[in-house]
Amino acid sequence: MNKRILFLSPYSVPVNSPEAICNAKLLKVLADSGYIIDLICKNNSAEYMPDTLDTHFTSRLASSKIFYLKHKITFRTIIDHLRVLLKTGYVYKGAQWAIYAISEGERLIKENHYDVIISRVPSAELAALYLSKKYKIKWIANWNDPYPNKCFPVPYGSGANVRLGKMRHRLFKDIAQHAVVHTFPCQRLCDYMTEYMKLPKEKTLVIPHVCVDGLFDFNEGIRPHNRLRIVHSGNISSPRSPLTLFEGLRKFKKNNPEAEFEIAFIGKQDADFNELVDKFKLDSHIRVLPPLDYLSNLKLMSDYDLALLVEANLEEGVFLPTKVGDYMQCHLPIWTISPQNGTMNDLYNGGKIDYFSNVVNSDSIADEMTVIYKDFINNKGVLPRKGIINEYNSSTVLDLYTNIL
Repeated sequence: MNKRILFLSPYSVPVNSPEAICNAKLLKVLADSGYIIDLICKNNSAEYMPDTLDTHFTSRLASSKIFYLKHKITFRTIIDHLRVLLKTGYVYKGAQWAIYAISEGERLIKENHYDVIISRVPSAELAALYLSKKYKIKWIANWNDPYPNKCFPVPYGSGANVRLGKMRHRLFKDIAQHAVVHTFPCQRLCDYMTEYMKLPKEKTLVIPHVCVDGLFDFNEGIRPHNRLRIVHSGNISSPRSPLTLFEGLRKFKKNNPEAEFEIAFIGKQDADFNELVDKFKLDSHIRVLPPLDYLSNLKLMSDYDLALLVEANLEEGVFLPTKVGDYMQCHLPIWTISPQNGTMNDLYNGGKIDYFSNVVNSDSIADEMTVIYKDFINNKGVLPRKGIINEYNSSTVLDLYTNIL
């Protein structure tokens, strides 16, 4: 596989955010399989995770270029936005990285032949659109979240029908025309974005976030044991809330006063998190641990029995959270507290994950916790380890990319 890829992704290296995690793992899988990859990205010093050992993901790249840009408004960022507009015909807040990516991309294109450009995370689509049109290079556009942020479903954004300006709709049309493939991590997000961006359905493809087995030294912890140990990776910030979870745990505890369990939340939590812990008298069951770099976080999570995912109350859960793949890499069974109508319930109904509760129903949480604890006791203090499901395996994802590359 000696095809060469120009990989445009502002969030990838350093590996310190959910977007960067997804993109860095894909870089590793493609490069390890023999694709020649030049990466253009930016430093994201404002993220909430400590940087991980990036060479673990980038050692086989042909090259990587990181641009260090300020996030605050300065004279320089204003000029950069104007340059983006003059160069591409489009601009929006936060688009300044595109002008640097275009400049570096043109330098690389003069030196190398590229079979494909892959764009991941705004404003990579602006750079990819310009370069693919000018140099007639095949372009694969990936969308891990609704684009732009205004189109995030309520309560994250204003929904798919939010009013956007003429420039944005013109950009949608340009993107739909020039990208040869649009990839999405799940079908619901694909359907959601295809409708309002007017993307040709024959150009869309679902490719889940890739899971890479063996990223860290696996740690199964002390097994078996008497205390059910659950872990949640990352914060539960608004519009997500631990309120219904804590209500459900209080009900479970009332009905099962002898049950021994703890839930560790890794990462900085909102100010009212500890207040809610006190209010529901869960002090002896809830722990908050400091954020860790990605690989250390995986190793710590692998010591637990069960992984927890808490989503926001959405009319439709169109997301595939990054931590689903992270949990699979830790070989943990997953308990998701999510919208009844959504991707995570699809995975549960398909037998891909083990436990599901409705995010708005504390009784559903208490009932599922009862099932989980019973499984734990019946298995003599263990919950069976789970493997990575086939759709997320690196070999499956690699096959899908090979087909379009």
